Amino acid sequence: MATITALPEPAASTLLSRFGLKLRAIEPLTAGSVNSNFRCCVEDGPDVFLRIYEEQDDGGAEAELRLLHALVGAGVRTTRPLSTTDGQLLVNFAGKPVAVYPWMVGTLLCQATVTPEHCTAVGRALADVHLASHGIAAPAGRFGPEALRNKLATIRREHPRFGADVETLTGWLDAALAEQQPVPMGITHGDLFRDNVLWPVDGEPVLIDFESACYGRFSYDIAVTLLAWCFSDEFEASLIRALLSGYESRRPLSAVERAALMPDAVLACVRFATTRIVDFSLRCPEGATPSRDYRRFMARKRQLSEALREASR
Repeated sequence: MATITALPEPAASTLLSRFGLKLRAIEPLTAGSVNSNFRCCVEDGPDVFLRIYEEQDDGGAEAELRLLHALVGAGVRTTRPLSTTDGQLLVNFAGKPVAVYPWMVGTLLCQATVTPEHCTAVGRALADVHLASHGIAAPAGRFGPEALRNKLATIRREHPRFGADVETLTGWLDAALAEQQPVPMGITHGDLFRDNVLWPVDGEPVLIDFESACYGRFSYDIAVTLLAWCFSDEFEASLIRALLSGYESRRPLSAVERAALMPDAVLACVRFATTRIVDFSLRCPEGATPSRDYRRFMARKRQLSEALREASR
């Protein structure tokens, strides 16, 4: 996806000087869907990652950065954002919050290369986030049921070509909410897709991009991760079993939480189908296939019941 906010080199140099860094070169990055991201080469030190937050205000962005500091302190393998020379976590450009992170060295996996061993490691890492919840404040979520309902209503009203799929998604949302039961809650990543996990040479994953992190249902966070890691054109039961096994090696699931995976996974399918309509389909010429197609999450939902049954055998 193209950079939303351009960052000229002189402006980047000024921003980085706030962090005690001297810019040598800047490279816009195409990864991501809602923020403008840049790799910056600096003098006398390793590269850094600069993010312009396009949707969050200063309060939301700072809450994410403070959460990251707390998670690193609790032993979670993630990245600690840099502070300015006067101790601030954020600077500002074009009226938008800007953060700077160390550049993390590691590879991203394509789905074809994901193995059960990878899923086991991701399950362990996700459990570590959940176990770190005690005593750490988590921001409020931005993708709750009412927010999704409002987004779907806006799409239906302003873009009627999605009408049939919006009706289906709204029905799934209502059905999932009707089935939900109380489950343990705490800090959730909320978006643990393959492009938010780096694999350094030691083989233990590093979790990045906590922008969607919030206080939420652990079972929902597990469901999001299953949808992200265990599906290519169909679900792979061996990957689901491995991810759950890795998770439970750190934090065992109750019968209630296991039962909650199905409605929470449906809710996650609705969430990501909805945001992909907004972030990709509406920015794509009508008739063209967007780079991230919301219909793949509708396909996931239709296979969910059988996939979870198969994985439990």
